[in-house]
Amino acid sequence: MTCTTATQFAPHRRGSVLDGLIRRFEEWNNRRALYKVLQLDPHLLRDIGLTHGDVERAIGERLSEDAGQRLMATRNPHVT
Repeated sequence: MTCTTATQFAPHRRGSVLDGLIRRFEEWNNRRALYKVLQLDPHLLRDIGLTHGDVERAIGERLSEDAGQRLMATRNPHVT
């Protein structure tokens, strides 16, 4: 008598792994766009309540963190 075992991956596990990879790729791509923000004049950044340091810190976050949310959290909304 032979015993065979079928191994199946749970669909939700495969989906969550793929979803995680897609989110990381999107976040990496967003950070590439933030490098263009670093080229802006400091006066323009100040107008929107940011500094070059804010952008650099957001870019330096782990890919599991949302750099856009990091920037919005550090943004000074009272700058005119």
